[in-house]
Formats: sequence, structure tokens, C-alpha cells
Amino acid sequence: MIKTGNYEIFILESGRFALDGGAVFGLIPKPLWSKLVQPDERNRITMNLTTPLVIGRNRKILIDTGVGSKLEEKLRKIYKIDFNFDVRKALKDVGIEPEEITDVVVTHLHFDHVGGCLEVEGGQFRPVFPRARYFIQRKQLEWAKSPTELDRASFIRENFMPLIDLGVAEVVDGEFQLYDGIKVFVTNGHTPGQQHVLVEDSINPVFFVADLIPMSYHIPTTWITAFDLFPVELVKEKKRFLTAAYKNNWILVFPHDPDVRAVRIGPGQKYFEVKEVIE
Repeated sequence: MIKTGNYEIFILESGRFALDGGAVFGLIPKPLWSKLVQPDERNRITMNLTTPLVIGRNRKILIDTGVGSKLEEKLRKIYKIDFNFDVRKALKDVGIEPEEITDVVVTHLHFDHVGGCLEVEGGQFRPVFPRARYFIQRKQLEWAKSPTELDRASFIRENFMPLIDLGVAEVVDGEFQLYDGIKVFVTNGHTPGQQHVLVEDSINPVFFVADLIPMSYHIPTTWITAFDLFPVELVKEKKRFLTAAYKNNWILVFPHDPDVRAVRIGPGQKYFEVKEVIE
């Protein structure tokens, strides 16, 4: 648990899955990235599904919800979904019931970030967190409704459109103040309208980087993934937020790193690098 300002932050694990290592590291040659992480026989690497929980000021706020339970069997095998974890189990470990969640900030609508928002019961979709408002960026929603051929597989309409139809989604435009001490930023390099949460504090500010920086290995500015739709813009965004993180002593929380959940950074020989791992 990280104490910051008026909030306590629990960095929960809501599952694990696997993606092709070449896709995760984009243009970085395999002889380089395979020194850091070992792929399986199908060239897949294990990735975490991190679901931060922010508690304070009578709010219990989730950031992303993992894959969820609706993925068809074929995709479960392709992505090597580990269902020993899920968002409910993660919450139970810290004594929280789904009905207690007041807000869910969906960083973006890729299936591995939004899948746990909904479940199917009696042939009907229903929110996993029945009393929560689900915050989604309008630009991301419009993009997800009509994705390109490049990213079509990342969006599953059943993961997010029922949130709109059921009237539980809060569709927002651009950067905004979620609550006192919690600010939401927007980037567009990975996917248009991705949002990032900053819990502000003079001692332990915490920034949830989402897929701007999926794992600690992606801290170097040019280490990006094949899933990043607008690489040039993404590099600029990484420079902006990494510089802010260093200047303001932010704790960075990664969405997919199976070994390192949170770090502080500092300047290295060429890029920013990890200076402190937050246990």
C-alpha cells in the first residue's frame, strides 16, 4: 500500500496473460529484449494485469479491470489467460466488495483493460461494480466503435458498449479533475484518448502510466510496442511525462510488468532509468 495525500493506493493484480514478445517490443531486436525477459516456445512473454485501487474521501476508485471472464476459449488460449487471478479476488484480498467501488477509470478500451467491467448473467450484461460510474474518454469511445484494421482485434464491443447502453458510463472530454487531489491526463500515441491518473501529493505523488509505458523495460523513450498506433506522437508524450515524473518525484505504476509494479526514475546515460523500485 502507498499512502499519498488523502488517499491509500493498493496496486492489485487482476490476472496475467501473454503476448508475442516481438509485438511487445516493436522495433527492438529480439537479441536485445530477450536478455531482459524470456519468451515461451510460441515467443510469448508473460504480462501482468495491474488494477490499482485508490481509497479516500469516501471514494473507492479502480483504474482498469483486466481481461474479465467473457473472453472466448480460442482467445483465452491465444493469450494464455491465467484465471487464477481476477479483479474480484484481488479486491477480496484487501477486504473490498464489488458493491463498494464508487468509480472505475478505464484508461482505454482495449480488451485487457476494460474486460472486467461487465459480466453476463442470465444472458444479460450487467456491471461487475453495480454502484460505480465508469469514466471513458469520448475520443477513445468513438475510436473503439470504428477502429482501424491495425487495432481492430484489441477492441471487443461487448466489453464496453453495454456500459453506454446501461447508462453507467461517464463519457468525458479531455483532461479533468476527477476529485480533489486526483487529476486525469490524456495521451493519443498508443490509442486516441488514452487517460492516465495522477494522485497528487507533495511527498508520494503516484502516476498510473497505462500503456504509455506498459512495463519498466519500456522506460527508454524509443522502446515502444507494435501496438502503438502513432509512434512519433507516443515518443513525444513519453518524454513529456517522464520529464514530469523526474522533476516532481512521481511514483510510476505500470499496467503490465509482472515483476516491477512501481518505480521512481532518474536520468541515465542516454534515457531515464529506474532509480528506486517501490515494493
